[in-house]
Amino acid sequence: MIELTLNGEAGQLAKPMRLDEFLADRGFHGRGFAVALDGDFVPRSRYADVTLRGGESLEVLSPMQGG
Repeated sequence: MIELTLNGEAGQLAKPMRLDEFLADRGFHGRGFAVALDGDFVPRSRYADVTLRGGESLEVLSPMQGG
């Protein structure tokens, strides 16, 4: 198994997976979120170009209102 961290929680993948596939598999759809991979913002246009191979730390962030 391949280990990674998603929003501070340990997780696993059965095999390397593209970021867009991973997000869809975890139920993240649409445009209401942003992704940071190992602390760096990943533009939506690059999701299909990024392959998760293990050891990564992902943060999926949703916008919040308030002040």
